[in-house]
Amino acid sequence: MSHIDTLQTMAATTAKAQPDTDLSQAEAVFASLRAQYPAQERGWIGGAQALGDAGKLDEMDALLAEAVRRFPQNPEVAKEYARAAARLSRPDESVDRWVEAVRRFPNDPAMHAGLGTALATAARFDDADATLLAAIKRFPTDFALRSEYARCAEMRREPEAAFTRWQEAGAAFPQNTLCIVGAAMALCNQRQTAEAETLLAEAIQRFPPNQQLLSSAAFVARLRRNWPAALQYAYGLLFTAPDRATGHEVRIQALRELGRTEEAEAALKTARQNFPNSVQLAMEEARTASARGDADAALAAWRIVRAQTNAPAEPAIEISDLLIRHKKFEEAESLLSAELERFPGAVGIAVRFGMMANRRRAWPEAIARWQALDAQFPKNTQILGGLAEATWMAHDHPALVELLDRIISLEPNNIAAAILYARYEMRQNRAGDAVRRLVAAEKAWPGNRNILAQLNDARMQAMVEDIDPVPGDTAAPASALEKPEADLFAHFESLGSGCEFGLLQRRAGSEPIGLLRWANITPRGLTEALERKFEGIGDIATTAIRAVGDTYLLADRTYDIGMQTFISPTTEAAETLLPKLCRRQRYLARLLMENLAEASRILIYKLVDTMTEQETQRLWQAVKSYGDNALLIVKRAGDDHPAGSFWAVEDGLMIGTVAHFSNTDPDLTSWTKICTAAREAWADVKQEQVILSP
Repeated sequence: MSHIDTLQTMAATTAKAQPDTDLSQAEAVFASLRAQYPAQERGWIGGAQALGDAGKLDEMDALLAEAVRRFPQNPEVAKEYARAAARLSRPDESVDRWVEAVRRFPNDPAMHAGLGTALATAARFDDADATLLAAIKRFPTDFALRSEYARCAEMRREPEAAFTRWQEAGAAFPQNTLCIVGAAMALCNQRQTAEAETLLAEAIQRFPPNQQLLSSAAFVARLRRNWPAALQYAYGLLFTAPDRATGHEVRIQALRELGRTEEAEAALKTARQNFPNSVQLAMEEARTASARGDADAALAAWRIVRAQTNAPAEPAIEISDLLIRHKKFEEAESLLSAELERFPGAVGIAVRFGMMANRRRAWPEAIARWQALDAQFPKNTQILGGLAEATWMAHDHPALVELLDRIISLEPNNIAAAILYARYEMRQNRAGDAVRRLVAAEKAWPGNRNILAQLNDARMQAMVEDIDPVPGDTAAPASALEKPEADLFAHFESLGSGCEFGLLQRRAGSEPIGLLRWANITPRGLTEALERKFEGIGDIATTAIRAVGDTYLLADRTYDIGMQTFISPTTEAAETLLPKLCRRQRYLARLLMENLAEASRILIYKLVDTMTEQETQRLWQAVKSYGDNALLIVKRAGDDHPAGSFWAVEDGLMIGTVAHFSNTDPDLTSWTKICTAAREAWADVKQEQVILSP
């Protein structure tokens, strides 16, 4: 062996043997190789690879740039230089470097494959397809071009096209099992995991023992939680690839999931002795700690894994999940922000980073985050779902519907989209549509608790909508109010007392469902209900129903609420109706508290009696405890405050006056005036908060 070969072998062996401790030594050996043999490209390529493995990406790139200058006719140097831009997360620059590589080495199919991959990474999928198809036509016997063409469809998130392309590659290269693996993964991405499992099982029977097929089959078995099959594939991996840790990893997880804990612990101990530097086994150690319920040990183990140079993104995801579970939100968000830069292509980190803004209820910031991630990961339904949630909370309903339609077009049976769409339809007083949507979703996901919970709420609301709420002739035609007033009153939610404001909304064609829209409640009762989170409401023991004329009235003795039901005693006996109305009370209380938490509308309370300043502040504090709400208290006009007067006590707490209270002849002019003033004043406060926000 020549001296140069000896030096290169030393460097490669050093870097491989102890990847965490001897990277600097490998760099030194390659530096010596370059110094002694500057005309040999191996010292430059190997040195760049060692620098990259050590995380010194800028130094790696600079060294390769110098290598390109020294070896302009060397295709391997050109490839490494082009790949370096991708490692530096510079997709456009990567495309430029591959274009230059293709120009200089047009007869090398690897250059065309690299360019296709770079174009797809830069989300230029049409250009990538065109480049790869032209190269496949020119180099029909090159498998890399076929595989990159299939991967382009995967990156475009078109699993059906990916499956077709892998099948075409398999027809052209029938002995290449990578085509079967690719087709199986494409089936998994279409949720056809049973078909993927069958495809791989048949291939394992047709081909000699193959690590690639076995590891893919083990992956699908774990995805399907078919742990006996996963354990069998693990033993196959231990036989075909005894020098790799993959079989041990699968075996440990399968034993743990099968409840064979002692065997799993023993297998882990042996595997760690044989593969002390295996990141995957270190992660199994952390998972085992989590399975034991030892959160502190799991967190410590995941942090050790994350500290390793070649650690993947998963440790950061697991650490952030543990931090969130222990309510260490700021630490989790700081970690995710750093890891997003380190792993710009890790969707799991990106999704959690977006969700942190949702958790903080910082909706403008959340929308900005999700939109940036949507541009980076187009067609990712998790990201679209996070954006839809933030858009819902920001009350941008047109944008919400567009997002939900996008999600459903990509994933027709998406649970989150179905639930959020149903919530939107319920807010639009279309509970029947919501019920139909959720019934269809429940058929696709039978037994899903989230769907069933939302379906129950939708059916409860549908029951409310089926009740005719018009008390005699008190409601005027919808045309009694012009469009501006109709839009205005939709921005408010009544906290009582009485039906007057609810009737104004009805005249405007606005029909929000609210617990207190048709209720009388005293200031003390309202304050206590808000403070106690409506505890006990809907309890049959403290709820009474009685017939008054042609309607039932409902009374809640806990908070001194009297409510119109709009149900005639001739329709149903009181003893059978009362449990239904109690269920409706509980549903409406939950809905009101959700609205309070979202702070989506200005709250309005008609003060029939009087309140002291202390009582007013207590009510205001109770309202604010739910979120950044605004409250308009409406009083009768007096000598000091004529009808239509409006003033703000403090940011969010406002008072207005009307000439008189009446269900049949309301002071529409004053109501319109004070509601307009309240909406404008609250908008100014919110705008000031945005400006002053850091």
